[in-house]
Amino acid sequence: MLELKGIRKRYGEVDALAGIDLVVEPGEILALAGPSGAGKTTTLHVAAGILSADEGEIRVDDKDVGKIPPWKRDVALVQESYALYPHMTVFDNMAFPLRKPRSGMRVEEKEIRRRVTEVAEVLAMERLLDNRIQHLSGGQRQRVALGRALVRKPQLFLLDEPISHLDAKLRHWLRGELRRWLKAEGRPCIWTTPDGKEGLSVADRMAVIVEGAIVQSGTPRDVFSHPATVRVAEIISEPPIGILPGEVRLPGPELHLDGIPVPFPLSIERGKVEPGPILTGIRARSLSLVEDGSSATATKAEVVEREFTTRETVVSVGIGKGSVRILAPPFSEFRAKEQVTVEWGGAHVYLFHGGKERELLCEAQIAPAGTR
Repeated sequence: MLELKGIRKRYGEVDALAGIDLVVEPGEILALAGPSGAGKTTTLHVAAGILSADEGEIRVDDKDVGKIPPWKRDVALVQESYALYPHMTVFDNMAFPLRKPRSGMRVEEKEIRRRVTEVAEVLAMERLLDNRIQHLSGGQRQRVALGRALVRKPQLFLLDEPISHLDAKLRHWLRGELRRWLKAEGRPCIWTTPDGKEGLSVADRMAVIVEGAIVQSGTPRDVFSHPATVRVAEIISEPPIGILPGEVRLPGPELHLDGIPVPFPLSIERGKVEPGPILTGIRARSLSLVEDGSSATATKAEVVEREFTTRETVVSVGIGKGSVRILAPPFSEFRAKEQVTVEWGGAHVYLFHGGKERELLCEAQIAPAGTR
């Protein structure tokens, strides 16, 4: 088990890590999701011993490892920069930690070949084992760096955006293969990613980090379904969530959104509503495009753009100074500035405080208001 308790890392006046608390159980994959510069890599480097924490405690299997040098921590770290040996072949790069183990334990060459071959098959690299690193693409080099970590039997896996440089098809396939491998190994694993969708797909638990602080952690379902802040909702959302300014008025309560002339009655499902300015989060699956009708919760809007996927068309429509995304059938044709009708009745919405932290106040449903 890995425990990070109150980890702080400062650079001058800046807190790169502002009191990180994380626990990762054996066999558990924790996805650490956040934007660039949030502190994901710094967290891994502190856990690995590459960086020393200014405050806090790092424990592995209930042993304090904060003073142990990185080469004695038995940690497999995959860095985004690869850090490969260009004069060696793919096989020799992957075999290096077994031939030069820091622990001093000797691994027989037959066992080395078995482990490297097995991992190369998982990573679809078996045909490249005799190639030199300078002849590989960026995505292939990333897989070599992954393979060099996977051949070991470490106490802990730390993966820094391990599939970010792969093409979409390979990335999708390898997510499942890596998850299967890591679960079978039974070690704690932290997998960092800026992609909320990737985090949801691989994680047993998720933690969202913003500006050096963990703002929410929990199961993938909980973090997606009940985002604690606007930033969490934006990171863990595909397609991107729409955030619209507005106001809640009592009695009712009623939701007044900027750019929409009619108020929407709300049914509170979770949390407590407060009157005043708010930010409203609306996911693409909550709304629908309908033919002109008599619904009191249908409003006109203008198409901003559309994006085809194989399963649906993502239509962005302008609402006041903001926009929301709505799902339509695959390959539905929409033109920019085309007028459409948006049905709001039944939509699940997140109401966030309009202040600096933008924390979640409540979740609600826009109640259908009958017909005209």
